[in-house]
Amino acid sequence: MLGCVAKTQHESLPRVTWRTSLLVFYSKIFDTGLPMAYPPTWIEDFVRQLAYSIFPQDFPTPLGCHYHQEGDCWEVAVFPSMRRVSGRGFEEESLATSAFSFDIQQSLSLFEELHHLDWVTAPRSEENEAGPHLLFEGVALGEPVLIRVCAEIPTRFQSDPDLIVQAT
Repeated sequence: MLGCVAKTQHESLPRVTWRTSLLVFYSKIFDTGLPMAYPPTWIEDFVRQLAYSIFPQDFPTPLGCHYHQEGDCWEVAVFPSMRRVSGRGFEEESLATSAFSFDIQQSLSLFEELHHLDWVTAPRSEENEAGPHLLFEGVALGEPVLIRVCAEIPTRFQSDPDLIVQAT
């Protein structure tokens, strides 16, 4: 159909981006198990810029980020937080992943080189802790990167109180 323009779901909502002041970073120094005190500055800058491509469907909540270096490549996973929802009928209270949309085209400008962009639909498992996610492989801010934008919060972070907010 000529002249038809697809309207994405987030275009009908106010352009509210994720609250970048509420980034929660996690890491372990590879092979030692010791926590890193602060993320490298370039990772923090990259994730803050990437957050402008993430549009919450309800209200902005904390955004989690796990990162580590494996060989010469930095692996970075960005994921939504959980919302504590009351009064869902069969349960007094339950947790749900914060819904969001992601503007892929807007995020592409953050990469100097993009070698692969894939959508991984595999459910969360022992081999795939990230669950369904977008996978970017390339170079960002001069660093070789593997970036995952996860549709769900990885299991090991689901009970972190910094990533659980009360929904109304």
